[in-house]
Amino acid sequence: MIDVVGAIRQARTTHKLSPKTELAVEVRGASAEDLAALQSELALLKAVAGVAGISPREEPAKTGEAAAVVDGVEYIMDLSGHIDLGAEKARLEREVEKQQKEMDKIQAMLGNPNFVERAPAEILATNKARLVELEENLSKLRAMLATA
Repeated sequence: MIDVVGAIRQARTTHKLSPKTELAVEVRGASAEDLAALQSELALLKAVAGVAGISPREEPAKTGEAAAVVDGVEYIMDLSGHIDLGAEKARLEREVEKQQKEMDKIQAMLGNPNFVERAPAEILATNKARLVELEENLSKLRAMLATA
């Protein structure tokens, strides 16, 4: 349950939604037992994650919806009445550009033989880890942009 709350909160933060804004959550890929457990904890989810209700769903997330995946179960929140889709798309495009620039900078550093020879091992490891993190972030942002 903690992971579900965290994923819903993260989706809200990503889309700059107030914690006070209640969202209906549709659940895709959950077993009947998982859905029943979520329903039984609705009061908790409402208090800590701003969930207005839980319902099952078969279709994947579409434009204007945010999705979070926890243990193979997709939690889909309809954002269409809560955010300006045009502004959200512009924000995502700016974030993709920013992350791409940072990734290009790190790739250039790691591609420079002089830097690689002279830099301490911990700096190289940090830059390589950051590069992996940026690749993951860009992948997520591009997926969000595709549905925005």
